[in-house]
Amino acid sequence: KANSTQAETSCYGGCLTCSDSNGCLSCKPRYFFLLDRLGMRQVGMCLLSCPSGYYHIRSRDINKCSNCAADCDTCLDEDTCTRCRQGLYLLQGKCHSACPEEFFANEQLMECKPQVHCEVGEWGSWSPCFRGGSTCGFKLGEQIRTRDVLLVTPSNSHPCPAVSEKRDCISKKKKCPGSEHIAFNNLLYLCDISVSQCDDEHRNSSMSQKDLNIARQICNPTATSNG
Repeated sequence: KANSTQAETSCYGGCLTCSDSNGCLSCKPRYFFLLDRLGMRQVGMCLLSCPSGYYHIRSRDINKCSNCAADCDTCLDEDTCTRCRQGLYLLQGKCHSACPEEFFANEQLMECKPQVHCEVGEWGSWSPCFRGGSTCGFKLGEQIRTRDVLLVTPSNSHPCPAVSEKRDCISKKKKCPGSEHIAFNNLLYLCDISVSQCDDEHRNSSMSQKDLNIARQICNPTATSNG
């Protein structure tokens, strides 16, 4: 009494053709064919997406669900796991019972993560374009930016990544407002001159005494203003 291949109207769900004994034999467009075991027999199903433990394969002839590796819960293809079975840890698309050296087991994500020897923060903003202690009066200069070291492990055997870097820049201020004026913003980034030099370089400049006192404090926070 088993029916042979039937018309589309007699099939359920996403089935295009089907039989009483084997379920779906082919699927409608956009559906994936999955062959599942039901007791001693195999039954075909047509699904819009593949269940856990399977991945999608699309072709001109058929779209189907294929098994992930035995230790994968979800995967992109037969070689790339995205989540492992219970008790296993994911590392670079593979599942491991224990994480290798230089990695630690993240129990929350169930993944192997690199050992952290030195952790640094995000890069700060780039400084103004400067050259020779000035932010004006030139065409080509450089900018700097820095970041902080957030964590260094006691057993650190690896150097921290760079915490400062430079890049070339083109100045938009090719002419200075005063021939002896050095931009005040420069001192926020370049406090590698002494307080006496700070005084000498600004004594005859257009910088006000108030700004000069602030600049001296930036150059040397322990210095006190006399003016």
